[in-house]
Amino acid sequence: ALPTDLVETLAGPDHPELRFDDQLAELRKGFTGWKEEQRRGMAAVIGGRGSGKSHLIHHFRESLPEDVRLVTLDPPPRCHEVEPALRWLARALDVEVAADDVARDEAGDLSSALADALLERPPMVIVVDDTQRFFLRAVGGFRALRRVLGVMHATSERHFWVCSFHGPAWWFLAGVAQVVNLAVFRTRVHMPALDPPRLAEWLEARLASVGRTMDFGSLVQEGAVDHLRAVERARTAYWLLLADESAGNPRAALGYWLTSLRDGDAPDTVRVTRFVSPRSDALDSATDRDLFVLTALSLHDFLGVPDLAETLNLPSGVCRATCRHLEALGVLESDRGSRTYQVRQAWQPVVDKVLRQKQFLHGR
Repeated sequence: ALPTDLVETLAGPDHPELRFDDQLAELRKGFTGWKEEQRRGMAAVIGGRGSGKSHLIHHFRESLPEDVRLVTLDPPPRCHEVEPALRWLARALDVEVAADDVARDEAGDLSSALADALLERPPMVIVVDDTQRFFLRAVGGFRALRRVLGVMHATSERHFWVCSFHGPAWWFLAGVAQVVNLAVFRTRVHMPALDPPRLAEWLEARLASVGRTMDFGSLVQEGAVDHLRAVERARTAYWLLLADESAGNPRAALGYWLTSLRDGDAPDTVRVTRFVSPRSDALDSATDRDLFVLTALSLHDFLGVPDLAETLNLPSGVCRATCRHLEALGVLESDRGSRTYQVRQAWQPVVDKVLRQKQFLHGR
């Protein structure tokens, strides 16, 4: 196998990054349109975990003029109740909100104090990461997101809001348009799934940055009549399969790719073998309860046991036991600090495929 330090280097950030030039141009077009018209300054960046949302927003921020005021907000994991959500937003933007204003908002009114205070501020670009944290798929779990989007919409003539959304959460919300109005977003930027040529270009450049090239000879049957042609066909098939197995997700593809690399015959090459990825038949024995838990975690990206219990209307003990079972299988991983669970990145393409096949997940 490759030396551990080389694998860690290839997995690290100090290599050629993916560029999302088309998506960046789309986001900048929305920003330019808002500056010219001074209306509807709201943009959504949509994609699954590991799809490149953070890279795109980083490049967008880097492209802004120096005189633009920029604020980046990161909502806490449990932020789907109206009063905590509004109070958090107010604190994050350094705005005071009186208790009676929050009470009126609970009754259905826009938080006018927060909106009015923001309208008095100089124009800003406000980036909100993981906007889906403002809702929970449960009874009454959409109110906080509606109020927060209401504040954003009311101030979008003055400020430009960039909200990142977890892809499955966005498509779920799009399916309940009568509950949450996503039409407030002037610009919607969807992160693309990487096709085989782009995947090959990115990962081969990553390897070239450490002075190595990929040798696909190990994937060719011995005694091939036209060895060079057989190697090229193997290379094409490898990238097709990698794009398919990873569903074009950059982070998942990177992880699978690293499992296929071995020391080459020459110091400047690596030998390519069949990559390792989870098999969908490993979930053939999954119960409906397992699938419901996986659906909730895939939809929200991560949840704690109390939120899972509220979402699924199941006892906390049952949710905890199911999560521990799936964690033992290697499908889930837990964050002991925040006491949350999420689907492992390597498993996410497989879990998504199984849930869609069984009609547990819908949308793009």
